[in-house]
Amino acid sequence: MRLLFCCEPFKPSQPDPDYAREVAAAEEAGLSWNLIDFEVLIAGNVAQALRRVESTETPELAVYRGWMLRPGQYRDLYDGLAERGLRLINTPEEYRRCHCLPDYYPLIERRTPRSVWTADPTLPSEQIMALLEPFGSHPVIVKDYVQIAQIRVGRGVLHPRRR
Repeated sequence: MRLLFCCEPFKPSQPDPDYAREVAAAEEAGLSWNLIDFEVLIAGNVAQALRRVESTETPELAVYRGWMLRPGQYRDLYDGLAERGLRLINTPEEYRRCHCLPDYYPLIERRTPRSVWTADPTLPSEQIMALLEPFGSHPVIVKDYVQIAQIRVGRGVLHPRRR
């Protein structure tokens, strides 16, 4: 099995500092690993993003340990690694099913708080507020790829949470 980590954006031959401890742990455990250039990957140049990933003659399982990808970007990564003899542990379909709330919500609906969503980033605030009407005046969590925020529905005010 091979672990794949994101590289440091300004020093692409080194792991991103956020993954440095995991790389050290992989080395200590004797696991093989390679670096992926995340910024180049999300820009759409898969071959360049994977330039430090060694190919293998024997099919090998791989685990991506990096920043979140959109489903299409994950598919590109999956396909690019397959060309090098590596198979990510999760297929693109499995990744999407677990990464995108509309895909996995039916599986957890009875065991999780009520949820609503929209994929339209240009949705007017009136329509957003209409989506939130079933929650009444109770606080709700608004989540996107980057930030979690709290909205007081009655006031329509967004209060970002501090990390």
